[in-house]
Amino acid sequence: MPDEADLANSKDRMEAAAKNPSGTQAPDEDTNVSDIGQQTQKTELILNPMKGSGAKVPLVTDALPADVSNHWAKHTLANMFAVGVMKGTENGMMPDSYVTKAEFLTMLARILGAQQIEYTGGIADVSEGSWYADVMNTAVAGGWIDADSVSGNAYPEIKLTRVEMCRILDNALNLEDSNADLTFTDSNLLVGANLKGVAAVSRAGLIVGYDDGSFAPYGLLTRAETAVVFERLLKLIPTLFGE
Repeated sequence: MPDEADLANSKDRMEAAAKNPSGTQAPDEDTNVSDIGQQTQKTELILNPMKGSGAKVPLVTDALPADVSNHWAKHTLANMFAVGVMKGTENGMMPDSYVTKAEFLTMLARILGAQQIEYTGGIADVSEGSWYADVMNTAVAGGWIDADSVSGNAYPEIKLTRVEMCRILDNALNLEDSNADLTFTDSNLLVGANLKGVAAVSRAGLIVGYDDGSFAPYGLLTRAETAVVFERLLKLIPTLFGE
């Protein structure tokens, strides 16, 4: 199963997305809406999380694709490749490409060892036979994401924003609610479920924000950023799952 599509690599698009989030949001990422998804009964998923501390593996530079060998996140990307969370393509690891919702959910399911629930229909924009059909069905059934209450869409191919990543992680990991004030300089952009998700994921130590103090919640999530978050998640698995 692939974990990436043919994504754009343009840094300009990433910066534009952060400045103009309204052009990149799916309906379930609206800053003014807390709960848009369909009211579905949550299924208790069978999980078998990856074991281990998430410690970095030895880096063999010659074995890395050219687009990773000089990247700021090369050690983390190599680590995620080594443990099987990220697989790459014939085009390399594409660290600065954007991650779609289906890709993110696929990688998260690998880490959590989520037993897949076979898809038999029911999500408007997911067709039977698509590579992400089962993982999207599993994510909806498990309450990781919601299908839109009006259209029935789950938006598997939309490029994921950083705030939506937090909401997914909050839902999938059952993180503790955090009442602590966020210190990100752009925290005022967050309300409702978006604020809850970012606060919970921040409290868990999965995100730390950028050097300038911002989080850029509506900026698009890159593969390198995803790798960093998942590496932190691997280290937290013993705590989160009582191992």
